[in-house]
Amino acid sequence: MTNKANLRQRAKAVRGRFFSTQSSSDLLRLEEKRVSALWDLPLFQSVLKQEKESFVGVYSALRDEASTNLLLNHLSEQGCSMALPRLTQEGEMHFHSWSQGTSLIKSPLGILEPASNSAIVIPHLCIVPLLAFDEKKGRMGYGQGYYDRYFAKHPSIIKIGWAYECQKFDALITEDHDVPLDEVIYEN
Repeated sequence: MTNKANLRQRAKAVRGRFFSTQSSSDLLRLEEKRVSALWDLPLFQSVLKQEKESFVGVYSALRDEASTNLLLNHLSEQGCSMALPRLTQEGEMHFHSWSQGTSLIKSPLGILEPASNSAIVIPHLCIVPLLAFDEKKGRMGYGQGYYDRYFAKHPSIIKIGWAYECQKFDALITEDHDVPLDEVIYEN
């Protein structure tokens, strides 16, 4: 097993242990802190203030990932245009326009996605899932490269990691194709 694979395995274990020790109310409190921190972030405010329709890309949390439910509700209440990722059969990721109350479909990977007939959009800002991050805003995902490939094609997208503090590592092993984040939001 490579060092990167070992680190990924360790990051999964750390996040899993943390998640299993938190009550629902603790996790909700942490999500409230993340949503508040995001709203205070100048990068986020700059997207909201754009005159043209600005999409915010958000993921639908899976298992012990940092939840986005409260964020999705808050974005909807504020009238923000939202988009969720969807994987193609060819393994490419696209963001599709989505609004609160619109049905999501469970993908073969177990991820809730918008229907394939929803409009493909390019978000101005993306809330990004991760296994680990570091001081340099390096991001470690699950190793499939969906987000890295997407951001390489759309480099102007503002990339914000959505995490628990326990996911912060001193340094990650990064490669040339790994796209760093612009910011990371976690509870502290």
